[in-house]
Amino acid sequence: MPKTAAAGAEEVGGSKLEFPTMDKVLHASIGRLTGGISPAALSLAYTDWIQHLIASPDKQIELAHAAAVNLMCYIAETAKETVPLIGSDSPLAWKNFK
Repeated sequence: MPKTAAAGAEEVGGSKLEFPTMDKVLHASIGRLTGGISPAALSLAYTDWIQHLIASPDKQIELAHAAAVNLMCYIAETAKETVPLIGSDSPLAWKNFK
């Protein structure tokens, strides 16, 4: 019975060539993406967290309030930096357009 080549190996002209398989490349990519943490462990941790959040309406309200406050602060800071107020000193970049 002929020997079968190992996964990721190919025989060419009597010599064995090694090359990475799709599995190794995929697993290495996932490892870099997740920082070496198992995707299964990440999904279990996320589902555990979301189940606890679903069972805590007060925490949902607290997080929604914090998100709204942070969004308003972000909008206010962005508006201050991009639109000069009438009668105030304009940033140098706006003066170049006169």
